[in-house]
Amino acid sequence: MGNNNIRNYYDQLAERIESAEGTRNKAPDSSEFDAAYMREFAKPEGSLLELGAGTGLLLNRIMDGYRRVVAVELYPQFSRFITRANHVEVVTADLLTYDTEETFDVVALFGVMNFFSEGEATDLYRRVARWLKPGGKLVVKNQMGVAEDVMVDGISQELGTHYYSEYRTPGHEARLIEKGGLQVVRQDDIYPDRLNRWPNTRFIALLATRPT
Repeated sequence: MGNNNIRNYYDQLAERIESAEGTRNKAPDSSEFDAAYMREFAKPEGSLLELGAGTGLLLNRIMDGYRRVVAVELYPQFSRFITRANHVEVVTADLLTYDTEETFDVVALFGVMNFFSEGEATDLYRRVARWLKPGGKLVVKNQMGVAEDVMVDGISQELGTHYYSEYRTPGHEARLIEKGGLQVVRQDDIYPDRLNRWPNTRFIALLATRPT
């Protein structure tokens, strides 16, 4: 199980995407709420690493709040929609193997971690802990299980194709983050009810820090 189970879905999406909003499928664009949340952590002298940056729906709204930005995305068909600027570097890489010696004030994972198995997630969080400066912040936001972990691994009637996600509960995800060496300090429910379309999951943001 894990990230490779969803790879075919995104391979096909990358071949036909025509706009930045194309990754949203049939879901409404919620990036205005993501951006409002992320602006709390921006500072003009700071640096941001966004992992799984996609088409830049979030990044294009917040990149001006940082001195340096690195956006990591597997599909160049997606990342071509990211606004180019002198302080923005776009890296084409797989998050399962990506590594860097650079450290950052903020690392963002939006709509990403539900595609990773528990083992894959723990490994990524360990690497994130190395990429954060002491006192740096990790923000993880995606759908999470309300009462229990929710697994989706089959044909999606809405999308008409095979789809895979692990919607772990916030507590479960927080334990994986802390297993990676970070401290979870906040859990925020940042979306209005109309954007939480399923009764057994909600979009939750977890804020973690690297101990100083």
